Amino acid sequence: MAGFRKISTLWDLDWQKQSKVIRKLLTYFVNCDLNFKEPRTMVVNSHNSIDLTASDIISMSDSFQESAILQFANTSGLFELLKEPVTAETISESKGWLLRKTTLLLNVLTSLSLVVKSDDKYCNTPSTNRVLTKDGPGYVGALIEHQRLQWQLWSKIGEVISSEEPIEGQQELKLKKDPHANDAFNQAMLQLSKENIASIVALPEMEGEKYILDLAGGHGTYLSAIAKYNPHITGQVWDFATAREAAQHVFADYGVENQIEFREADISKASSYESVKADIAMLNDCLHYFEQETVVQILSQVAGVLRKGGTLLITTIYMDRDCVTPAAAAGFSFYMMMNTAHGQLHPTPWLVDQMENIGFNVEVRNFGRVGTKGGKYVLIIGQRK
Repeated sequence: MAGFRKISTLWDLDWQKQSKVIRKLLTYFVNCDLNFKEPRTMVVNSHNSIDLTASDIISMSDSFQESAILQFANTSGLFELLKEPVTAETISESKGWLLRKTTLLLNVLTSLSLVVKSDDKYCNTPSTNRVLTKDGPGYVGALIEHQRLQWQLWSKIGEVISSEEPIEGQQELKLKKDPHANDAFNQAMLQLSKENIASIVALPEMEGEKYILDLAGGHGTYLSAIAKYNPHITGQVWDFATAREAAQHVFADYGVENQIEFREADISKASSYESVKADIAMLNDCLHYFEQETVVQILSQVAGVLRKGGTLLITTIYMDRDCVTPAAAAGFSFYMMMNTAHGQLHPTPWLVDQMENIGFNVEVRNFGRVGTKGGKYVLIIGQRK
């Protein structure tokens, strides 16, 4: 009976600690030593990798559970119901869920620091209200939904790695025929751009009368914000037809329909650049959709449309030449491979090399942090000689 009393105290622990204790107990009962207490050591190699323990690896495998919980709560509209303290009974009745299971869901959201529990009531944390409710100033719900829609695709890693062509679920095919996925993607990209807009608008290059191309600009928020700030700015957003509606909504929201327009164009095709001239070209978060050979071609074509002294702006996640560090960059590169047939992140020093070879004077500026694995965002500024 002492053993049963000991196990009952598990429920006094938070969710993550419960999982670790249960795994230790299971290991003991099957007489399999997974060395959970093995200290972490540094493997001597060029990347200073951490020597992971079995517990670390199991936790890595478990991490999908937290993603699924967050994504379900987001897509079900649960966070909208938790702006003020409510009981599990209220949520259960509102959503048509079983009370016991609703309570378990709210408890695990509490353990993940997405919700707070006081007595018998649950409420969003301040950060959840800020980024996971639709009227929050930092709302990223569309990005979470965009990620949720990728679950089926991520079960096909072997198929993706084996195919030169897009497979079912990748963006080249999915966005054309799934309006919900297309809207989630465009809104997600818009949400991701918000933190960078002020820095782009404030660049001295945006002063005066300029014609700007926002290449693969999708939702068009960058160029719209610039045009609103400077009424002497005109230009075009280039992208596929799937981005037109989102871009036109943004143009209207910013009141710049008379300054900028949307053009359906493939930036990887040389024919798109014929008879085009511009003072500034922007390639924001788009070069990771292409293989390196295509990136070089795009950079050369863009250089050809810029007037003497013109500016090329590239925003991208920073990656070292080794293509492994920072860890966030390597992860994003694989993410792009999964989502597009030719996608991968390119090393920032390599991009600088290509721009200099073409004839740009290049400067790289730190633009901020990305994620929790050492990732950082950079702005590459190229001045045409």
